[in-house]
Amino acid sequence: MRKSVIVLTLGLLVASSVGSQSASDFDARYKRVTAYEVEPGIVMTAEYSVSGQVCDVTLERRQETDTGIILGDSFSGDDVDRLVNEIVPRAERGKPTKGTGRAQTSSGIIIMTDSYENVIVDKMALTDPKPGGILLIQISWRHRTCKNSNARLGVKPPR
Repeated sequence: MRKSVIVLTLGLLVASSVGSQSASDFDARYKRVTAYEVEPGIVMTAEYSVSGQVCDVTLERRQETDTGIILGDSFSGDDVDRLVNEIVPRAERGKPTKGTGRAQTSSGIIIMTDSYENVIVDKMALTDPKPGGILLIQISWRHRTCKNSNARLGVKPPR
């Protein structure tokens, strides 16, 4: 019995070391991104223009934090206002423009857009199977082109 436990343990150790993945393995397979913790449990990723200016940020809640796993957590309206004001204050956003308050729905997702002279703020929520809170906030600068101009929300309002 003891011998079979030792053999099993050695087999598991060998199997786990063969299948392990290192940072260099991931770097070879995936694009590395930088994330910033804006507040505990709230992560922001950013994209930059060729000149190094931020052109697009996405804010989302981590599902796993230092205090545990948070399932189904979303941003409240106050959270959205506070975060948007911190990342891009009113003076930097400019005046609201045509298109503010617009909403688009597709495949169980709603994207609500607030449009300003200098930025567009998109907020994404689920509508199916039941309506929920805002899960993702994306801020895009109008007059800056990202090096990698991928629309993460998939639906971009006209500029």
